Amino acid sequence: MLQKDKKYYTAILWLTQLMLGISLVFADDFISIEFGEVDTDNQIVEILYDNPGQIYGFKFFVLGIDITDAYGGDAETYNFFLNQNSTCWRNDDCKDEVEGFTYTGTPIPPGSGTLLYINYAETGDEIFDDNIQVGDQTCLDITEGYFFGMGPDGSFGDFIVETGLCADSPMDCNGDYYGSSNLDDCGVCNGGNADVDCAGICNGDAYEDNCGICDDNPFNDCLNDCNGVPGGDAFEDNCGICDNDLTNDCVQDCAGTWGGSAELDNCGVCDGGNADQDCAGECFGYAYYDNCGYCVGGNTSLIPCTPDCNDVWGGASAYDECGVCDDNASNDCITLNIDLQAGANLISFRALPADRSLSSIFSSLGDNINLIITEGTGAVNLGGIWYG
Repeated sequence: MLQKDKKYYTAILWLTQLMLGISLVFADDFISIEFGEVDTDNQIVEILYDNPGQIYGFKFFVLGIDITDAYGGDAETYNFFLNQNSTCWRNDDCKDEVEGFTYTGTPIPPGSGTLLYINYAETGDEIFDDNIQVGDQTCLDITEGYFFGMGPDGSFGDFIVETGLCADSPMDCNGDYYGSSNLDDCGVCNGGNADVDCAGICNGDAYEDNCGICDDNPFNDCLNDCNGVPGGDAFEDNCGICDNDLTNDCVQDCAGTWGGSAELDNCGVCDGGNADQDCAGECFGYAYYDNCGYCVGGNTSLIPCTPDCNDVWGGASAYDECGVCDDNASNDCITLNIDLQAGANLISFRALPADRSLSSIFSSLGDNINLIITEGTGAVNLGGIWYG
């Protein structure tokens, strides 16, 4: 915006200095301006000119139209500053003007072509100025305007300007001049192609199904899958799980329950828990645990344990020769017989009786034993009495 203002004031200053340095006389040379092509789709009007001299600045009005911008053409080619304004006699009676000045000192040379383009607003646009009176005609007006420059004779002044014929104002389908209503593809004004079906046929019967397929056949419409996706490939398996993964579909267990946990045990019994295996792991076998907790019988080749003399199953207690029941072999009662020879005998005892006296141990020998010698001691039998 600052750059534009700088160009504007530069152009005004330069043109003012030029005009102050000459005698303002009207040249006998004519400049003509007229409407060129009107592009109603893009809201553009072309302004044509025919110029015998050199143009340094201009201002003209366009009646019956709301101008929003001025640009392009030879004015822009020769670096003219272009500006658009409105002049109002009262609030509801305004007319738009276009002015242009060279800010480099370079004029538009003699010739003809497109002076510039103007954009206009339609009455339905938000930016439309309601103070502009539109009608059936749009006209160029130079009454309060000018084209200033240098004529073919080298003198400066205002050119005499001839404006072309007024143009018919564009009318929309509602009959409004510069209106924004348009016929849609079905010929309906402002219809917005609401009557066009998905196949592009006006008032047709085709429609898009949930999968975006456009036709008029309701029998081929795609359906939502179990996840609510139109045309999706997810489905519910027998356990009610919805997805498109075949590898995780639930199966029946051995009891016929979908997704159940029952399984055949090692004996082929459904949900049997291997209850038909004996203790040796043989299905329907006869092995069993005896009273000692050992697996016996059946095909084990093992026999069951028995109680000992103290009625302990598998116990180690036994009766010794004295009828004592225990599991201590060191106190077992035994009968010890030692063969003796005439003369001296070297003997040892692997067991001792409860009565360890010599008279008790050797009582069975009577007077057939005379004396004994042990390591460091000795004794003699005198009439059945041992001394020593």
